[in-house]
Amino acid sequence: MGAKSFSFRVGPVLVDPGAAVMHPSYPLPGDVKAGLKVEALRRIVGAVGGVGLVVVTHYHYDHYVRPWEEGWGWLWPVYDGKMVVAKDPNVFINESQWGRARRFVEGLAAKAEVDAGEVYCEAGDVGWALERLRDPGGERARKWLSKLSRLWGRGPWVCGRLDLEGGGFRVRLVFGDEGAFEVGGVRVSLLGPFFHGRPWERTGWVVPVLLEAGGWRILYTSDLMGPMHSGYVEKLARLRPDVVLADGPPSYMFPYRFSRRTIEEAVGNAARLVREARPKLLVYDHHLPREPRWRRWLKPLQEAAGEAGTIVSTVAECLGRKPILDEA
Repeated sequence: MGAKSFSFRVGPVLVDPGAAVMHPSYPLPGDVKAGLKVEALRRIVGAVGGVGLVVVTHYHYDHYVRPWEEGWGWLWPVYDGKMVVAKDPNVFINESQWGRARRFVEGLAAKAEVDAGEVYCEAGDVGWALERLRDPGGERARKWLSKLSRLWGRGPWVCGRLDLEGGGFRVRLVFGDEGAFEVGGVRVSLLGPFFHGRPWERTGWVVPVLLEAGGWRILYTSDLMGPMHSGYVEKLARLRPDVVLADGPPSYMFPYRFSRRTIEEAVGNAARLVREARPKLLVYDHHLPREPRWRRWLKPLQEAAGEAGTIVSTVAECLGRKPILDEA
């Protein structure tokens, strides 16, 4: 629909309330792309009434809003009066998101007139995280993990729970990659941390989410990019979701960053997920429909969906529209 965003709401739960401008190669003028980002953010702000829980699965700019930045103060309703459950900012996080997570909590603290020093604690033990990552792959991955472990261990850490209130603003922050929460009849389970794309990609980790409401199970993969990691398919299929919101591989980065084989394997993993989980609906969007020929990759998925009786759709099609690139 012309902006980088995969934000959605289930009852009183709002997930990944963010939007960003499409990449330079997206075939629209820059001012139009900027306008579509603003439109997406206005839709998000317009949907926050009655929301009690906001989930942020990682700290890429299309997954959360930054109202503390100049000109974006109209976005404060996304957080004000809410409980915000956000990805662990202290472990399973890369260098850039480490910094963004700290600007996130400091921006919220400043709005509540809380000193930034009050949101930090001493660093904890990272041994358990390193044990969980005991197979880092090749030498390049091991060097990166060594660098990250020093970052994670030096501190200070963002405190795991924070109640910030002042200046007419109030927010409750809970940080973590796993756990379950319930609000207004909706159960939210954090499933992470999972790699953002291929194993040991420098983009880091994300937190997929399972929402259960009214007898429906809704799985949001966040940015697994396919999923690219074949090892995740069995874990996700085991959840038996009725609806899957999955982001697909970024084919607009073919061939300079991702090879044909990588993209085909990612779509193949989505096809396997459909065959094993047999959801009623797969919304396959976000990274994929960002270049005009994106549908050329989908044949294996469409075949699997036909066998499983699964509807495959983009967000635009769910709303009775066509993706902008299809219209073009």
